[in-house]
Formats: sequence, structure tokens, C-alpha cells
Amino acid sequence: DLTRFPHSAGRFDYIIAHGVYSWIPAQVRDALIDLVGRHLAPQGVAFVSYNTYPGCHLRQMMWEMLKFHVGELEDPQARIVEAQALIRLVAHGNTQADEYTQPIVAEAQRMEERLPSLLFHDDLSPVNDPVYFHQFADHAARHGLQFLAEAAFVSSSYAGIAPEARGVLDTLDAITREQYLDFVKARRFRETLLCRSEVAVDRKESPERMRLFSFTAGRRVRALPRDADMPPAPPGHAAAIDAADSDTALMRAILDVLREVAPRALALDPLIERLRARPDAGQLLGAGIARVEAVALASLQAGVIEPHIVAPHFAFPPGNRPTASAVVRAQLADGNIVTSLWHSAVKIDDEVAARLLPLLDGTRDRRELLAATGNLVGSGVPGAAALDEHLRRLGRLGLLVG
Repeated sequence: DLTRFPHSAGRFDYIIAHGVYSWIPAQVRDALIDLVGRHLAPQGVAFVSYNTYPGCHLRQMMWEMLKFHVGELEDPQARIVEAQALIRLVAHGNTQADEYTQPIVAEAQRMEERLPSLLFHDDLSPVNDPVYFHQFADHAARHGLQFLAEAAFVSSSYAGIAPEARGVLDTLDAITREQYLDFVKARRFRETLLCRSEVAVDRKESPERMRLFSFTAGRRVRALPRDADMPPAPPGHAAAIDAADSDTALMRAILDVLREVAPRALALDPLIERLRARPDAGQLLGAGIARVEAVALASLQAGVIEPHIVAPHFAFPPGNRPTASAVVRAQLADGNIVTSLWHSAVKIDDEVAARLLPLLDGTRDRRELLAATGNLVGSGVPGAAALDEHLRRLGRLGLLVG
């Protein structure tokens, strides 16, 4: 009971409240933030996720429809089934959607992809209270806490924001800037980090700080940023091609290098060494290492690459007795969504992987694995080669431990 958490429990370096804040009554919500204020260590960090406006105004339209539709149903499974039926009706029932109906149709189509557990917890929850970011920041401040950052660096970046809008946002304090970013992005969900109010927070972004991290390719990279999202070229920049084109080419090369070494991460210096080994190195690195650092920072801001302090101990290529994460093997007993060593969700959507992963407990070599899976692994390809390819794929997904 969050309202009765013992005051004697001590201080904690990290406090995590994921999927809680918006889904509990106001009195309990206040007790949660009071708990964080009491028990967070002097240099501690708290993670709190919650639904936000203005984006959730659109989501609330669907929530209200769903609650009306399932209002008299008490059985959780029946509520889920009927909610999914209404979602399909809204998503596909209008063949002439206009500018007013298209947003709600698009929202319903997004909800079709949701896991039943998320639909039940988030969308059908009896309590689901979004807030504006400034309201959340005020709530935290009343309990001796302050906004530190968003958990995902890209969430607070200017990627996709027009230069004119950036100029306006740059004149604002941190809290107001985040609120207006939410207005521009129509943000619907936040994962906010808090620290104690007395901590001096330095939010300066600098390429030099990139050396504190290792990097992997972004997990949801659909397209590289536009020229407007790239850092300004340094004085005297003399690339063989246009500066914006050069930066985009360098960003693409950084992404290619990180994909080549996946699932492992690379620190900045090893990344630069691999860039130097490329045939187009002279053109890519012509503006100097400082430019590489600036483009790497722009890649981070745009979500093209992701930062890491601690790298998991991967097994890639797979060893003689391949071993899947114990968490992955346990999760497969309950469904087909598992968690990689990079803490990302992976859907196991093929029969071979679903059959193979539970066997990867470190006790079987390839010969024994092949015997246990039989013809299932081969699929028309010589069995040993097919098995090796499946293992490499699971390794690249970050599911095999060293």
C-alpha cells in the first residue's frame, strides 16, 4: 500500500514507478510522490511514467467509447474481447473518413496492435488521469523533487522541430520548454526522471560527453533526420560534397557500423576507428574528429543511435553450448514476448525460435540441439547450417548470454 509505506525503509539510489502514476486515485498518487520525496537518496534518481496532455485528449475519446461499451461487463476476459470488437468497428467501420474522423480511426488502428494486458491495464483502467507536464513538475516540486530529464534522450531533443520553433523554445526555462515541446509534438506519454530539488543539474549537451557512453543502433530507425536536424557545420568546413549531404552520409555510416557489430555496443573511439577503415573514410572524416563527435551527438538526439553506460555480456557469435537468457526462457512459458539483454521487447514469432530457445540452457552442444529439434530447424537447408543461422539470429537479437 503506497499510502502506508514505512518511513523507516531508508534511502534508495533508484525508485521506479512505471505504469502507476496515472492509474491510481489522486490521494494515492500524492502518496507515491511523497514516498519518492522522502526516500530518494541525495544523488538518487526516480523514474515515473504517466499519460500526458495534449496527446491524451485524443486517446480519451477512445477510452470513453470503450468504457461505455464494456460498462456492464465484470469478467476481465469478456471486457478485453468486447473492447477489441469495438476497436475493430471504429478502425474499419468508416469507409469515408474525413479530417475529423481520421484521427480517431488512426488511434483505433494503433490500439488494434496492443497486447491484451496493456489494453486491460491502460485503456480499460477505472482510473486513468493524464496530466500536463507542468502539472506533474509542480507536483514533484511540492515534495522536494525536480525534473532531471526524460529517460529517453531523444524525447527532449529538437529532432523534427522547425528552426523557427527551436528559436522560440531556446528562450524558455527547462520546464516551460518541455511543456511547449509537448504542445508541438502532441505528446501522450512521458517517462520522466526526477532528482532532489537541491541537486545542481547541468543539462548542457556537448559532443565531448559522448565519450562517457557506448552506443548501439537505434531500435526504431525509420529514416535519417532531415538537413534541418543536423548540427551546423564548423567554420572552414571543406568537405568534398555539400556539408549537409556529408553529415547525412556520416550519420548513415555510423548507423551501418553499429549494425555490423550488433548486438554489441561501441564506444566513440572504436567507432571512429571503424569509420577510418571504410573505403570512403577520407570523405566521411574530412572535417575532423570534432565533426564526427557533433554528428554522433545529432544521431543520439534524433534517436538514430542509443547510449549505454554498462554493456551486457553477450555471446556473439554463439558458443559451443549456446545459452539463452534465463529471463527469456522463463518468459516463453507465458507468451511470445521476451526481453533482450538490452532490455528491449522481442516478439518470438517463428516456430523454430520458440522450439529452440527453451533448449538453450547451456547443457547442449549443437549436435544435441539438432537431435532435439529434428527436421524442424532445417526447413530445406542442411540441418547444421540452418541451426547455426538460427543461433546467430538469436544472438544478434541479444538473447544469448556469455
